[in-house]
Amino acid sequence: MNSILNDIDKYKVISFDIFDTLITRVCVSPRDVFTEVEKRFKFDHQSLDKVNNFRAWRIRAESLAEEKAQLNGREECSLDEIYNEIKIILNLSDNEVSKLKAYELEIELESVIPRKIGVQLLKYALAKEKKVIFISDMYLNSEQIKSLLERASIPIPEDIFVSCEIGVKKKTGKLFEHVCNSLGLFPKDILHIGDNVLGDYKSALDVGLNASRIPRAIDLAKADKSFSKFISYYQSNKNSLSDIYLSLVSNKYFDNPSVQYGSLFMGDSYRFGYLAFSLVSVSYAIWLHEQARKNNIDKLIFLSRDMKVIYDVYRKLYPSERVSYMYSSRRSVKVPMISSRAGLMEPIYNKPIYSNRIGSWLNYNYGLLADDEVLYTLRKFGIPDFDVKIGNKFNKDTLAKIVLELQNKIYELAKKERKLLTTYLASYGLTPKAKNIAVVDIGYAASMQSAYMEILNNSNIKGFYFATFNTALNKVPFFNADGYVCNYASPKSSENIISTHRFLVETLFCDSSYSFKNFDIRYENSLEPVFDITDYDDSKRVSCINNIHEGVLDFTDDLVQIFGDLDFNKKITSLDPVSACKILTEFVKYPNNANDINIFTGIRFHDGEAPDALRYILPPNLNVSDNSVLWHEGFKFLLNSKSKKITNSSKSRVSENEVKANHQFATIPITKPDNRIKGFSRKAFNALEEKLILKFSNEKKYKKYLRDRKSFFMDSKAKIPKIYYVSTEKLSR
Repeated sequence: MNSILNDIDKYKVISFDIFDTLITRVCVSPRDVFTEVEKRFKFDHQSLDKVNNFRAWRIRAESLAEEKAQLNGREECSLDEIYNEIKIILNLSDNEVSKLKAYELEIELESVIPRKIGVQLLKYALAKEKKVIFISDMYLNSEQIKSLLERASIPIPEDIFVSCEIGVKKKTGKLFEHVCNSLGLFPKDILHIGDNVLGDYKSALDVGLNASRIPRAIDLAKADKSFSKFISYYQSNKNSLSDIYLSLVSNKYFDNPSVQYGSLFMGDSYRFGYLAFSLVSVSYAIWLHEQARKNNIDKLIFLSRDMKVIYDVYRKLYPSERVSYMYSSRRSVKVPMISSRAGLMEPIYNKPIYSNRIGSWLNYNYGLLADDEVLYTLRKFGIPDFDVKIGNKFNKDTLAKIVLELQNKIYELAKKERKLLTTYLASYGLTPKAKNIAVVDIGYAASMQSAYMEILNNSNIKGFYFATFNTALNKVPFFNADGYVCNYASPKSSENIISTHRFLVETLFCDSSYSFKNFDIRYENSLEPVFDITDYDDSKRVSCINNIHEGVLDFTDDLVQIFGDLDFNKKITSLDPVSACKILTEFVKYPNNANDINIFTGIRFHDGEAPDALRYILPPNLNVSDNSVLWHEGFKFLLNSKSKKITNSSKSRVSENEVKANHQFATIPITKPDNRIKGFSRKAFNALEEKLILKFSNEKKYKKYLRDRKSFFMDSKAKIPKIYYVSTEKLSR
C-alpha cells in the first residue's frame, strides 16, 4: 500500500482499472451474476423454462458476440450485441430479451460495492491533484459503468475509456496506446493501477506505462491459510448468501497485501462474530422467514435470552414483518404450571437435583421466598437455614415433606404467577384462541412451546427452533415444531454441533443480559420482571458476547446495505445448516490457535437450576478439574501448547549452557541472522525473481509462482529450475 502511494507521488497521470480495483461485486465470480439473472427471471415468470442453464448460454453468447466483433475489426463486444446472440440461441422474443438484460443490469447495480483499498488510492491521487482517468475492459458502456460507480459513491473523472466503445482492450495493450494518443500523453508519465496480472500489469508495462498491481480481495483471502479452505468449500457448495459472505469478508478483512494474519480470528471476538457466527445467525433468520411463509404464520415471537441476536438480525432483514421479543425462561413457566401433587413432586423425584443451596432450589422450583414461614418449616425438618447445600444425594423424602408442608403456600404462589404470566402472554398475542403464531427459540425439547400450549390450553401454537431433539416428541405434536440444524435428532448425535457442543453454542446465542425469572407477585396490577442476578463477575462473558453479536449485526447491516428494502426471498435463500455452521464447527471441533481459543477463556456458563455449579467454556487458568470445562477440545489444545512451551524453554536453556561451556572464548549469535543471498536481502532477491518470472512465463504459470513458489520450481520437468530452487533455499539459511 505505501509503495503504491509513493508511486502515485512520482507520476503526473494516474490511471485506474474499474472492476475489482475501485468497485467489486458481492459474488466470488462475475459470472455468478448470470446465475442470479436466471433465478430472478424464473421467479417472476414461473411458467417459462426457456432460460434453463442461462449462465452457460450467457457465456456462450458473449463468446459468439466477441468473435463477430473481431471479424469486424473490434476487440470487444457490447452488452446489446451479447443479448442479440442470446435472442438467437434461445429463440426469445424482444420483450423477453429486454427483461433478461434489464435483470442483469439491475443485479450488477445491486451487487456492486466499493473496494476499500482502491478507493483509498483514488482519493489519495485526487488529493495530490493528479490527473485521474479510468480504463476498463468491459462489455458495459461508459454510462452503465458510471451508474455503478455512482451507486458505490466513487468520484467519477472526466475521462473514462471503455473497451466496448473504443473497440480495443487493455489486455492487448492497444487501449493503453489509444489513451496516450487521445490525451496526448507519454506512456512514461502514466501510472496504471489494477488487479489483473495480464490486462492491468504486464500489458501496461509492455506499452511503456508504469504499473502497480493490487490483487483481488478474494485472491488475497485465498492466500490466507486459515481462510482459504472455507473459500474452496463455499465455491464448491454455492449459494447466493455464501457468495455475498465471501465477498464481504474478503473485502473487510483480507484486502491488504501487506498484512499477514496469524490466525483466522486474531483473538478478536468481534471478528469471530463477523467471520464465524454471522453465517449461522443470518442463515437461521432467513430459514425462519421461509418457514413462516410456508406455514402461513402471521407473527413470530422470539424468546429471551437465546434469540435476542436472531431477533435483531431478523428485524434488519425483514423490517416490515410482525415480530416480537418476549421475556421467557424455564423458571418463568415452572411455578405457574404447578396445580397438583404430581407437579409438586416432579422436581424432587423426576429431575436431577444439581448442587445448590436449598433456598435457591425452593425459589427456582416453587417460587418460595426466604421468609419466616419457610425457614420455620426447614428447621422443623432439621435444616438450619437457606444456605444449606443440597444435591442429588440429598434425602429426597425430606425435600418432599418440606414441599408438602408448604403446598398451600406454593399453590397460591403458582396461581399468582400464572395470572401475571397469562396477562403478559396476551399482550404479545398468545391467548387461548391465538392462531398462525409461532415462538422462536434455540431448542431442543420444545419445552417453552409445550408450556405455553398447556397454560393457554391452545394446541395451535407453532415452534421454530435452531435445533430439535427427539425428546420434543414427548412435548408437542410432530407437525408443530421444526428445527433448522436438526429436526428430532438424537441429543447424542455426533453429526451436528448443537449435539456435540451444546453449552458453547448456547453461550454464543445467549444475550449478555440477565436471565428472566418471573413477574413480581407483589405487584398484582402491573408486570414487574424479576431477573436472575449473578453473584460473580460476569464481565468477561458480557464483553465477549456483546462483541460477537456486534460482529453479527454489522455483517447483517452490510448485507442489507447491498440490497436495501428489496425482497430477500427473491434474492437470498438460507444456507443448508452444515454450510452455515461450517466455520464454527471447524473451529470448535478442531481448534488450532491459542490466540483464537482464548476468546472464550474465563467465560462462565450460568444455569438457573444449578447456580452454584462452577462450569466454564474455558477456565481462567488451566489448573482446574476437567469437570468444570465445557469445551474440551479447546482446553486440551491449550494444555498441550503450555506443555510444549515448557519443554522448548528447557531445551533452550540447556542449549545455551552447552554453548557457554564449550565455547568460552567464542562469540556465538543465539538469534538467526537476516536471510541474505549473496549480498541481496531476501526481499530484494524475491522482487527481482518475481519480475523475471513475470517477463518470461505465461499468466497461468506466474499465478502458480505467486501461489506456491516451491511447487512452481519443483514441478518443472527440467532439472535446472529444481536445482535453482534448492540452491537458493540453502543459500538463504
